[in-house]
Amino acid sequence: MKNNIKQLRKSEGLRQEDMAKILGVSRQTIIAIENDKYNPTLELAMKIARLLQLHVEEIFHFRRLKISDSIYSNHLIRNDGEFSGSWKLSF
Repeated sequence: MKNNIKQLRKSEGLRQEDMAKILGVSRQTIIAIENDKYNPTLELAMKIARLLQLHVEEIFHFRRLKISDSIYSNHLIRNDGEFSGSWKLSF
C-alpha cells in the first residue's frame, strides 16, 4: 500500500523519532511504513491520520483494481445480475 507519510511528516516538522514516540511504535516501524515495506494495522493507520489531522484515505493509497487485472475464472452472470461460478483473485 502506497502512502505519503514521509512528506506529510516533514511538512509538520516531525522527525521519525518524534512520530514514533507519539504513536507508541519504534522508529524502524515508521521507516518501514514510509518505505512501503510494512502496512500498518488499522489502529495505527487511524492514529497516524489523527496525528496528521487527515483522513486515512488521504495518507494511504491502494492501487486501483481492474477486473481485467485481478479476476481470472469461469464466471457467469445470472439473470438477476448476481455472479456465480468460481473466482480466483490475484493482486
